[in-house]
Amino acid sequence: MSVPPDLAAEMSRAATDAVAQAQTAHGVTLDYSRASIPKLETILGKIHDQYTSRGLLERFLRRLPTRADLRGAALLYGGYLGEVLRQSLNGTWEISEGIPAVSNSKGTGYPVDKAFKRMVNGPVNSVDCFFARALERRKGARADSFNHAAHANHHQHALADSHAPPHRPQPSPDFRMFPVK
Repeated sequence: MSVPPDLAAEMSRAATDAVAQAQTAHGVTLDYSRASIPKLETILGKIHDQYTSRGLLERFLRRLPTRADLRGAALLYGGYLGEVLRQSLNGTWEISEGIPAVSNSKGTGYPVDKAFKRMVNGPVNSVDCFFARALERRKGARADSFNHAAHANHHQHALADSHAPPHRPQPSPDFRMFPVK
Protein backbone atom coordinates (compact mmCIF):
# COMPACT_ATOMS: atom_id res chain seq x y z
CA MET A 1 0.00 0.00 0.00
CA SER A 2 1.74 3.10 -1.20
CA VAL A 3 0.45 6.62 -1.21
CA PRO A 4 1.72 9.12 -3.77
CA PRO A 5 2.25 12.42 -1.93
CA ASP A 6 -0.42 14.26 -3.89
CA LEU A 7 -3.01 11.46 -4.30
CA ALA A 8 -5.51 12.95 -1.83
CA ALA A 9 -5.24 16.36 -3.52
CA GLU A 10 -5.61 14.80 -6.99
CA MET A 11 -8.70 12.87 -5.96
CA SER A 12 -10.18 15.96 -4.30
CA ARG A 13 -9.64 17.90 -7.55
CA ALA A 14 -11.24 15.06 -9.53
CA ALA A 15 -14.26 15.19 -7.21
CA THR A 16 -14.52 18.97 -7.66
CA ASP A 17 -14.38 18.50 -11.44
CA ALA A 18 -17.10 15.83 -11.18
CA VAL A 19 -19.36 18.26 -9.32
CA ALA A 20 -18.87 20.84 -12.08
CA GLN A 21 -19.38 18.31 -14.89
CA ALA A 22 -22.49 16.86 -13.25
CA GLN A 23 -24.02 20.33 -13.12
CA THR A 24 -22.94 21.37 -16.62
CA ALA A 25 -23.50 18.15 -18.55
CA HIS A 26 -26.36 16.60 -16.61
CA GLY A 27 -28.04 19.44 -14.69
CA VAL A 28 -27.42 17.52 -11.44
CA THR A 29 -26.13 19.05 -8.21
CA LEU A 30 -23.72 16.85 -6.31
CA ASP A 31 -23.14 18.11 -2.75
CA TYR A 32 -20.89 15.46 -1.13
CA SER A 33 -23.81 14.07 0.87
CA ARG A 34 -25.12 10.51 1.13
CA ALA A 35 -28.23 11.76 -0.66
CA SER A 36 -26.12 12.63 -3.72
CA ILE A 37 -25.03 9.02 -4.34
CA PRO A 38 -28.31 8.00 -6.07
CA LYS A 39 -27.85 11.09 -8.28
CA LEU A 40 -24.38 9.84 -9.14
CA GLU A 41 -25.87 6.41 -9.89
CA THR A 42 -28.26 8.06 -12.36
CA ILE A 43 -25.45 9.93 -14.12
CA LEU A 44 -23.35 6.78 -14.45
CA GLY A 45 -26.42 4.92 -15.70
CA LYS A 46 -26.91 7.47 -18.47
CA ILE A 47 -23.27 7.13 -19.47
CA HIS A 48 -23.67 3.33 -19.48
CA ASP A 49 -26.71 3.63 -21.74
CA GLN A 50 -24.75 5.82 -24.16
CA TYR A 51 -21.78 3.45 -24.08
CA THR A 52 -23.87 0.38 -24.82
CA SER A 53 -25.91 1.95 -27.63
CA ARG A 54 -25.96 -0.43 -30.57
CA GLY A 55 -25.10 0.21 -34.16
CA LEU A 56 -21.84 1.16 -35.81
CA LEU A 57 -23.42 4.02 -37.75
CA GLU A 58 -25.02 5.43 -34.59
CA ARG A 59 -21.70 5.23 -32.77
CA PHE A 60 -19.94 6.96 -35.67
CA LEU A 61 -22.50 9.73 -36.12
CA ARG A 62 -23.26 10.50 -32.47
CA ARG A 63 -19.76 10.30 -30.92
CA LEU A 64 -20.67 7.85 -28.20
CA PRO A 65 -18.23 7.35 -25.32
CA THR A 66 -15.26 5.06 -25.82
CA ARG A 67 -13.59 2.93 -23.17
CA ALA A 68 -10.93 5.65 -22.87
CA ASP A 69 -13.69 8.22 -22.26
CA LEU A 70 -15.08 5.97 -19.54
CA ARG A 71 -11.69 5.80 -17.83
CA GLY A 72 -11.60 9.60 -17.68
CA ALA A 73 -15.17 9.79 -16.39
CA ALA A 74 -14.38 7.07 -13.83
CA LEU A 75 -11.52 9.13 -12.47
CA LEU A 76 -13.84 12.12 -12.00
CA TYR A 77 -16.97 10.39 -10.74
CA GLY A 78 -15.04 7.70 -8.86
CA GLY A 79 -13.06 10.50 -7.24
CA TYR A 80 -16.32 12.05 -6.15
CA LEU A 81 -17.66 8.73 -4.85
CA GLY A 82 -14.39 8.16 -3.03
CA GLU A 83 -14.42 11.60 -1.43
CA VAL A 84 -17.95 11.07 -0.10
CA LEU A 85 -16.90 7.64 1.10
CA ARG A 86 -13.68 8.92 2.66
CA GLN A 87 -15.51 11.66 4.53
CA SER A 88 -18.31 9.34 5.66
CA LEU A 89 -16.00 6.59 6.88
CA ASN A 90 -13.02 8.62 8.09
CA GLY A 91 -10.91 6.93 5.43
CA THR A 92 -7.80 7.81 3.51
CA TRP A 93 -6.78 7.59 -0.14
CA GLU A 94 -4.07 5.09 -1.06
CA ILE A 95 -2.92 3.08 -4.04
CA SER A 96 -3.96 -0.55 -3.66
CA GLU A 97 -3.61 -3.17 -6.37
CA GLY A 98 -2.39 -0.42 -8.68
CA ILE A 99 -5.44 1.83 -8.46
CA PRO A 100 -6.75 4.60 -6.18
CA ALA A 101 -8.57 3.19 -3.18
CA VAL A 102 -10.19 4.46 0.02
CA SER A 103 -9.22 2.58 3.18
CA ASN A 104 -10.08 2.62 6.83
CA SER A 105 -9.86 0.10 9.66
CA LYS A 106 -12.84 -1.85 8.26
CA GLY A 107 -11.47 -2.42 4.76
CA THR A 108 -10.55 -1.03 1.38
CA GLY A 109 -12.84 0.11 -1.42
CA TYR A 110 -12.14 0.97 -5.04
CA PRO A 111 -14.53 3.81 -5.93
CA VAL A 112 -12.80 4.76 -9.20
CA ASP A 113 -12.88 1.17 -10.37
CA LYS A 114 -16.50 0.82 -9.21
CA ALA A 115 -17.54 3.91 -11.23
CA PHE A 116 -15.78 2.45 -14.28
CA LYS A 117 -17.47 -0.91 -13.87
CA ARG A 118 -20.86 0.78 -13.39
CA MET A 119 -20.51 2.59 -16.70
CA VAL A 120 -19.33 -0.54 -18.53
CA ASN A 121 -21.46 -3.26 -16.93
CA GLY A 122 -24.59 -1.40 -15.85
CA PRO A 123 -26.64 -1.70 -12.66
CA VAL A 124 -24.98 -4.93 -11.54
CA ASN A 125 -22.15 -2.65 -10.38
CA SER A 126 -24.33 -0.08 -8.62
CA VAL A 127 -22.40 2.68 -6.85
CA ASP A 128 -25.39 3.19 -4.57
CA CYS A 129 -25.14 -0.42 -3.37
CA PHE A 130 -21.35 -0.07 -3.09
CA PHE A 131 -21.77 2.98 -0.85
CA ALA A 132 -24.50 1.33 1.25
CA ARG A 133 -22.29 -1.72 1.73
CA ALA A 134 -19.41 0.47 2.87
CA LEU A 135 -21.68 2.08 5.45
CA GLU A 136 -22.73 -1.39 6.66
CA ARG A 137 -19.06 -2.24 7.15
CA ARG A 138 -18.73 0.85 9.33
CA LYS A 139 -21.26 -0.70 11.72
CA GLY A 140 -18.87 -3.56 12.44
CA ALA A 141 -19.49 -6.17 9.77
CA ARG A 142 -16.62 -8.28 8.46
CA ALA A 143 -13.44 -6.31 7.80
CA ASP A 144 -12.88 -7.58 4.26
CA SER A 145 -12.99 -5.29 1.24
CA PHE A 146 -16.03 -3.06 1.06
CA ASN A 147 -15.79 -3.12 -2.73
CA HIS A 148 -17.95 -6.21 -2.54
CA ALA A 149 -18.67 -6.94 -6.20
CA ALA A 150 -21.38 -9.38 -5.24
CA HIS A 151 -23.23 -6.65 -3.31
CA ALA A 152 -25.30 -5.81 -6.36
CA ASN A 153 -26.29 -9.47 -6.31
CA HIS A 154 -27.07 -9.36 -2.59
CA HIS A 155 -30.75 -9.66 -3.42
CA GLN A 156 -29.97 -13.14 -4.73
CA HIS A 157 -27.32 -14.32 -2.28
CA ALA A 158 -27.80 -12.32 0.94
CA LEU A 159 -24.62 -13.71 2.47
CA ALA A 160 -26.26 -17.11 2.94
CA ASP A 161 -23.16 -18.74 4.41
CA SER A 162 -21.52 -16.53 7.01
CA HIS A 163 -18.67 -19.07 7.29
CA ALA A 164 -17.70 -18.76 3.64
CA PRO A 165 -14.44 -16.91 2.97
CA PRO A 166 -14.97 -13.27 2.03
CA HIS A 167 -15.13 -12.49 -1.68
CA ARG A 168 -12.13 -10.40 -2.73
CA PRO A 169 -12.98 -8.67 -6.00
CA GLN A 170 -10.23 -7.88 -8.43
CA PRO A 171 -9.95 -4.36 -9.80
CA SER A 172 -10.59 -4.04 -13.49
CA PRO A 173 -7.37 -4.38 -15.50
CA ASP A 174 -8.78 -1.62 -17.71
CA PHE A 175 -8.37 0.86 -14.90
CA ARG A 176 -5.03 -0.03 -13.40
CA MET A 177 -3.34 3.37 -13.22
CA PHE A 178 -0.19 2.41 -11.38
CA PRO A 179 2.01 -0.69 -11.51
CA VAL A 180 1.28 -3.30 -8.88
CA LYS A 181 4.27 -3.79 -6.57
